[in-house]
Amino acid sequence: MLTSLSLRNFVIVDALDLEVLPGLTVLTGETGAGKSILIDALKLILGGRADISTIRTGCDKAEFSATFRPDARALAWLKNQDWLIEPEGELIVRRTIDRSGRSRGWINGLPATIHQLKALGDTLVEINGQHAYHELLDGAKQLSLIDAYGKLDAEREAVARSFDVWKRAKKTLDDAKENQEVLRAREERLMWVLDDIGLLEPKKDEWQTLNAEHVRLSNRSNILEGLTEVVNSLSAGRESATDLVSHAQGKLEGLARYDERFAEYAETLGAALDLLEEAARSADGYLSRMDYDARAFEKLDERVSLYFNLSLKYKVNPEDLFDYYERVRDELRAIEASRDLEELESRAAAAYSAFAEAAAVLRAKREQAASAFSEAVTASVKALSLEHAVFEAVILDAEPSANGSDRCEFRFSSHPSIAREALAKSASGGELSRISLAAAVVNPSAMPSTIIFDEADVGIGGAVAARVGEKFSELAVEHQVLCITHLAQIAGYADHQWKVSKTASADSVSSSVRALTHEERVREIARMLGGNKIAEAEEMLARKLLKR
Repeated sequence: MLTSLSLRNFVIVDALDLEVLPGLTVLTGETGAGKSILIDALKLILGGRADISTIRTGCDKAEFSATFRPDARALAWLKNQDWLIEPEGELIVRRTIDRSGRSRGWINGLPATIHQLKALGDTLVEINGQHAYHELLDGAKQLSLIDAYGKLDAEREAVARSFDVWKRAKKTLDDAKENQEVLRAREERLMWVLDDIGLLEPKKDEWQTLNAEHVRLSNRSNILEGLTEVVNSLSAGRESATDLVSHAQGKLEGLARYDERFAEYAETLGAALDLLEEAARSADGYLSRMDYDARAFEKLDERVSLYFNLSLKYKVNPEDLFDYYERVRDELRAIEASRDLEELESRAAAAYSAFAEAAAVLRAKREQAASAFSEAVTASVKALSLEHAVFEAVILDAEPSANGSDRCEFRFSSHPSIAREALAKSASGGELSRISLAAAVVNPSAMPSTIIFDEADVGIGGAVAARVGEKFSELAVEHQVLCITHLAQIAGYADHQWKVSKTASADSVSSSVRALTHEERVREIARMLGGNKIAEAEEMLARKLLKR
């Protein structure tokens, strides 16, 4: 639900801050006062197209901000987009447009693209104007209304999943049919690679062990020479390290009778001597275990060389050769499987059968929902002073898609004697606006929590206007409804009323909006009834409308 709206330097608005309340709010004012400016601003905030003409003359930048209390569908979108927001938290959407034409947007202070603003806006606000009424003529929109009315989300998801499985199975089959020659050539190449690397038969993680052993044996003479020198230096040679340390230790122990600290030094050298002797034993043990099998080393060298040669040949690192070998084997298996056209055809047929079954279930439920929706909208339209009108939603066949095998067509007749035809052919502008309102009233779950009606009163008046106002009031029980109107009969049903006024000076024009008190509403509705010269009769009627 929209809770506040702020504008700065927008067309003829200098600065405007509005608190938006639940229920039905109407915007009224003289013709040309700028009543549509608020709707236009909200469209811009929520990703509408903008240009520099929206910036107030003499200003560098226009700024817009709207605060919402998001409902479940908006929260779901925010969660899917990884926008963090508490379930009971505020949602603030901002947008700026500067003279260079640059537009920037934010969602709760984080930068957002215009596409993201628009996608979020679709979950927050439904704006019904001439464009929205024409959207009602679109088959996809009509089908989505039926699905929302029937609460068919689960069935639609099942159809979408089964359609995706079928499309992938069909693509695999089609690719296999079209690419047999290409696959055959690829198979021959892969078999040759498999045979070539198969001479080595690489094993997982073998290269690391193999390479370490090869490095060790290749440098055997260096290791023997170095370790012999180490052993001699530590313990076996003349004046070895152990002899020197042992001699120094003895000296310190002798000196300890003069100063007990020398005993600590001697103890430290004793620990060092133990370490030196351990190192000497380890090096000597390594030397004693060093055997050399020339034939074994030759085989090892051949295997390492083969690893290197194959790695260079297939442009992979030696340690990755095994994984490459496995990928070749897996691709060969996949090619062999794809050449089994009979199996692929069977899989595709089974997948289509599952899709067709899910689509049939969805079709049956759509037909039930369409029938109930038709009755409900017809009754609602009749209540809007189209007493003889008949509305009908018809489910028709369509090419298979993620939406099933259906399309929808809304048909209308203003009188039983006139054949029902598609809305585009059979409904006038005024009738179309009333059908749109009726559809919203009978199917509120399809609508976001905030619904705005712009130009909803075009072509109507009198008793029809009163019925329209009654429907707005009915819709506002569960939704926040904003409506621009010229008709007192509609304004009388509102919970809140804003008056839009325009003032002009020699060098500027400015539009303002303010909420009206009860007495101010009486005067404004009286003006709407009788013009600027308000008579007692108009004021009495205005009070009667408000009391109703």
